Amino acid sequence: MRKLYIKFFSILFFVLWIKCNSFAQLLTNNGAVFSIKSGAIVMVRTGSVNNTAAGTMSNAGTFTIEGNFENNAFANGGGTNGIYRVLNNWINNSTFTADLSQVELYGANQLITGSSITEFHRLTLTGTGIKTQTIDSRVNNLLELNDRELATDVNKMFVTTANLGAITRTTGFVSSLGVGRLVRNTNQVANYLFPVGSSVGVLRYRPIEVRPSVTVSHSFEVRLANVDPNVEGFNRNTKEAALCVINSNYFHYINRATGSSAANLTFYYDAIADGNWQTVAKWRGLPQWEDIGSPTVGANPPFTTFLISNWNDFILQPYALANTSPTATINASNASVCSGTGTTIDFNGTPNAIITYNIDGGSNLTVTLDASGNASINTGNLAANTTYNLVSASLPGPPPCSQSLSGSVTVTVVQPPNAGTGTSLTICTSHPSINLFDSLGGAPQPGGIWTGTNLLTGGYLGTYNPVINGSGTYTYTVNASSPCTGNSTATISVSVVPPPVASFVYASPLCKNNPNPFPTFITGGVGGTFSASPTGLVFVSTATGEIDLAASLPGTYTITNTIAATAGCPQVTANFSFVLNTAPPLTITSTPNPPIMCRGFSTVLLQVTPNNFAGGYVWGPVVGYVGYSHVAIPTVTTTYTVVGTHANGCTSSASVLITVIQPSNAGVSAVIDLCTTGTTVDLFTQLGGTPELTGTWSGPSSLPGGYLATFDPAVNTPGLYTYTVPGNPPCPNATATIQVNVNPPVPTSFMYNGAPFCTDDVGSISPSITGTLGGAFTATPPGLMIDGSGVITPAGSTPGTYTVTYSVPASNGCAPYTVTNTIIIQPSPTTSPVFHD
Repeated sequence: MRKLYIKFFSILFFVLWIKCNSFAQLLTNNGAVFSIKSGAIVMVRTGSVNNTAAGTMSNAGTFTIEGNFENNAFANGGGTNGIYRVLNNWINNSTFTADLSQVELYGANQLITGSSITEFHRLTLTGTGIKTQTIDSRVNNLLELNDRELATDVNKMFVTTANLGAITRTTGFVSSLGVGRLVRNTNQVANYLFPVGSSVGVLRYRPIEVRPSVTVSHSFEVRLANVDPNVEGFNRNTKEAALCVINSNYFHYINRATGSSAANLTFYYDAIADGNWQTVAKWRGLPQWEDIGSPTVGANPPFTTFLISNWNDFILQPYALANTSPTATINASNASVCSGTGTTIDFNGTPNAIITYNIDGGSNLTVTLDASGNASINTGNLAANTTYNLVSASLPGPPPCSQSLSGSVTVTVVQPPNAGTGTSLTICTSHPSINLFDSLGGAPQPGGIWTGTNLLTGGYLGTYNPVINGSGTYTYTVNASSPCTGNSTATISVSVVPPPVASFVYASPLCKNNPNPFPTFITGGVGGTFSASPTGLVFVSTATGEIDLAASLPGTYTITNTIAATAGCPQVTANFSFVLNTAPPLTITSTPNPPIMCRGFSTVLLQVTPNNFAGGYVWGPVVGYVGYSHVAIPTVTTTYTVVGTHANGCTSSASVLITVIQPSNAGVSAVIDLCTTGTTVDLFTQLGGTPELTGTWSGPSSLPGGYLATFDPAVNTPGLYTYTVPGNPPCPNATATIQVNVNPPVPTSFMYNGAPFCTDDVGSISPSITGTLGGAFTATPPGLMIDGSGVITPAGSTPGTYTVTYSVPASNGCAPYTVTNTIIIQPSPTTSPVFHD
């Protein structure tokens, strides 16, 4: 055999490259001693290492293999803490002595395989993928899962050290199939973690903790079976009656492989993902699933934990989460209550269970137990014995679970004392003895006692004699029985009275149109029920005796007031003779008929029939008109009423509506003067008053403008023009006239005789006017002394030439105008003296 012996003495870093082909390297030790010293680093790039024949591979440094590591001879950890870093599979077919070494599987999916069991000192899982065993393996110091899955498959991983920290992880776990297990040795009273999980189907990590009860060496093995127990032959429906449902998602195998002492088992589950559970079930040899007891519930987020203490039954290995069939009991806080009060019904049982119950066999109701398994309901006020029956208990889950229940509680209802209700009695002095108990209202209980003004006989009956006991107040008392408290009382007030009096009178006789009469009671009389004979008299109320006169027939009646027998007094009656009169109806006739008139043009004669009433007749609305006839002269439509008084004093009346037609209005006639040179005039506007617009014009000329009648002085003929407005019958047409006079304008002039004038002229000078008089004079420019009538005073004027204007007023329909004249005022002449010889 060829031997290769490689020693590294002072080299700190050395990479051995042995190229077999262009794609991969293979390091084969074919019988040599291959030794890597402490501190050295050796890497086989993209290739594997095969230790064959009788070769020895001793690694005290760091040996990175980017392929498989296959040991077919002897390999070790260099007697110290060498590191094997393997990218692919670990294959051990011979002898591997771990020493204090570390094996790191840092690739993707990798195998721990071979024909010989490897005992690792420190096994570290990194990289990606799942690290899978095809053979049992051992770790004697530290198993570092990190975030990887170690799949033992049907094999076992033995952690042989009893050190609590022998397994570390972040999110990694150990999975197994079939008889595969994670096995740990123990020798401490402490919690040993079995980080078991599975990526088969739903990814789950559901660890188990084992806490031995002694420091003696034991070994325990665990597997998470990530399937329905039915799949592996443990039928979930084969269970004891106390269990309701077994977890169908997964279960655990737990075994005490060596040792005999009890241990605490802690189960971890995720309530959000797994549902809510109450206990742990174990498959036992009957065979069936059986509840292993009441676990202690804890929390280690995100997990909920179940702690089974001092467990010592490891004959069979399957364990599963389970829910017991929910149960409940029922009790009443008070089994006996007073009617009208209540109590509470207490339910105790499985925490968070929904309890279905009914009341007296009625509709099902539910109540939910709290986390401590308790709930109560208030009965409300009860009036009779009431039974509360359990029907079933259920847990909503997940997973859901329910079972029928039996059990009931009856609340006995004791009726409170009932003395009935009190009242007031009025008893006639002649009434025989009575039992006051019979006069109580409600449902009084017998057996009470009476107290009051006078002593009663007859026990609870309370026999009362009006002659002996007289008026008074009496109280009936019934004492309460437990659990009711408070006595019940009822009081009867008794008044003893003499027989009633029915005497009454009415005002009589009366007329049908009088106000309804009421009876007047006399000599202490009171009302009863009123009746009358013969028929024909109508009462508004037979209780009050009010008579409906309008509905009654005239006649003489006997009215009877009947007071029924009461309080032991006999029936009493009284009568009165009542006379009801009426007057014959009146009828009004009119002339004309129908009574329609024209205001200011006609009247209406009204006459009443019959016309022989002894009391005479009065007409309205005009005050003072009497007699059986009346001439009406209303100015507007008016209702006239006549009231006649009959010899019996009764009155009768009748009414008639007189319709007044208002006459048409053509306005007020007028006379107008127009000038031949004037403008057109609407004759309608010349009418006085308020003429209506519906009339027409007639006259010497046909005028345009409709009702306006436009008159043109230059065209139309003067004369009398008539405006006619049609009248509503019986009113005649209305007319008004306009006398139109057309005149030519009158020429006017004036002059001042003796002009011109001097300032020394004495006196005043009046104008000589030809034509229209009554105008006004003015002069321009200022300086001429002139008044409004044209009179000038030369002596007061300033010399000059003036224009005098005469303003002619309108006349005969012609418009005003002006005429002018010129006036000169001269200064007085100056005279010099003349001397003669």
